[in-house]
Amino acid sequence: MSHYAYKIDHLLSVAPINASIFYYPTPRNSSENEQNKDFFLVGLQEISPKLYLLHAQDLKHHLRSIFPLEIHEVLMVNQEDDTQNSSFVPMLTATLPPINGEILLGKLDYDENLYRSLLLRFYLNLLESLFLLSDNEEAGGLILSFESNNEVVIDLYSNFGRTGSSTYSEGGGLTRLIVPTDLEAYDALMSYIEKTDRAFHQMLWREQRGNLTIRTYLKSFSPLLG
Repeated sequence: MSHYAYKIDHLLSVAPINASIFYYPTPRNSSENEQNKDFFLVGLQEISPKLYLLHAQDLKHHLRSIFPLEIHEVLMVNQEDDTQNSSFVPMLTATLPPINGEILLGKLDYDENLYRSLLLRFYLNLLESLFLLSDNEEAGGLILSFESNNEVVIDLYSNFGRTGSSTYSEGGGLTRLIVPTDLEAYDALMSYIEKTDRAFHQMLWREQRGNLTIRTYLKSFSPLLG
């Protein structure tokens, strides 16, 4: 069984997709599993057969996001095919609201760099969860919209957009990204997460001597740093 299939099986073993569930992305080893089991949670509540309400929460860092998640049949053009054939493909669609991180920012003594790193990790956890849900629903990918001034998450998620797909503004000042969720894209996401985590941990240990906020963070959250 592939690593990706294992994660999907773990998700399905928690609860049926049409139930109110809480889970977190299955960590890459058992040690990390113990460290993160109460760290990041996602709840999925079915409103109607193709409409859910998704709750994502980082309990340790006081970050939370709630938004509707819908399945839409979208006409997609196969750009890899010279015939430019088009077909309707089920896609998970959502508009991600900005996150209010004032509580966390205050706890970090308004260290913007540390706050940004933790916020990006929250969004990476969220994206991994969306990948798992997309696979479970047999969707072709994600169509995610953001307020155009939410540059942090737009820049982050743009790393995983389909090659050649455009980011554009439409009525209401929203920016939209189309993100594939196939195995190749999932592996790329996992590689990015591992690289980001490694760089974050290295930064913490390197700068702790001259940064009181980082030293305080390491003492408070060190059990989470696998």
